[in-house]
Amino acid sequence: MRLPIRYKGLGLRESVDRCHTQYIGALAQSLPDLINRTDGNTVIPGRLNIPSLVAMLGEGSFTNSTSTTPWEHLLNTNMVGSNNNIAHGLRHAWTHLQTKFQDVATPAQLTTNRLPTHTRCIKSRLLL
Repeated sequence: MRLPIRYKGLGLRESVDRCHTQYIGALAQSLPDLINRTDGNTVIPGRLNIPSLVAMLGEGSFTNSTSTTPWEHLLNTNMVGSNNNIAHGLRHAWTHLQTKFQDVATPAQLTTNRLPTHTRCIKSRLLL
């Protein structure tokens, strides 16, 4: 069942193989919508714009016009409690994905510092 389709398998992957990607995807999809953000001159209200979330994610972190690294505040702020767990989980998942992609990268990609396409895509979507 785990064999790729090209080898007459079903191409199914175990949840342990997908969990890090799913965690990053869930954060990227859900966290920006929680706090207020702007798109040009339009303020888009957050779904749960409370002071603790704004402090964790950073005011204006997901503003389309000015933010070049939306996760920087979350990753670089030393906060205690569950906020720190989210940043730790994001770092752990990202490190795991980088390691997995380095395992399948060709020597030329590793020596020229070229990441596989999937890693570039994820990195550009997250702007890490």
